[in-house]
Amino acid sequence: MRIENTHSGARERERAAVAAEAVRRALPCEGCGQERAAGLCEACGYRRETEALTVEAGLVAATWSADLDDADEVASVADRVRRPVEIDIAAARRAFMGLVEPGELDSEPTAAAAALAFAVLQAVQQAAPEYRRCALAMLGRTEEAEAEARRAYATEQKRRWFRANPNGADAVAAATKAH
Repeated sequence: MRIENTHSGARERERAAVAAEAVRRALPCEGCGQERAAGLCEACGYRRETEALTVEAGLVAATWSADLDDADEVASVADRVRRPVEIDIAAARRAFMGLVEPGELDSEPTAAAAALAFAVLQAVQQAAPEYRRCALAMLGRTEEAEAEARRAYATEQKRRWFRANPNGADAVAAATKAH
């Protein structure tokens, strides 16, 4: 009797999960209203990710070029970053439109919107690492980072296996790597 109840409970949960998934898939896109988009269509998903990366790039740039306690200054840096990113986005749109045959967008508008949004996302994905690289380079030059690097170097040279020869090639190589 107990085994039968267990199987019946598992089947009930499985039916409920299937029903919930069907309801979720039937939801329209909250961004554009596209029917049966499971709450977010592909194009709107790409657009959200593009916007999030654009904002992230602005905030990353602000970490090294703005007073983080000054919201206006952070917003100003984010706006300065947004401008070149928007230029990259416009270029990606133009390139995409140059590849599309006349009438092709009309035949599959949902697929075309998703492809365009993906092309734009890729443009921003290519720009974002440069902002991260610049931020890391600038943050690595701060007084605090330099002090931490000196401490790491000294700590590595003081390890038990380097104590006998802290200025030997192996000790210096390990300390430099830690630096």
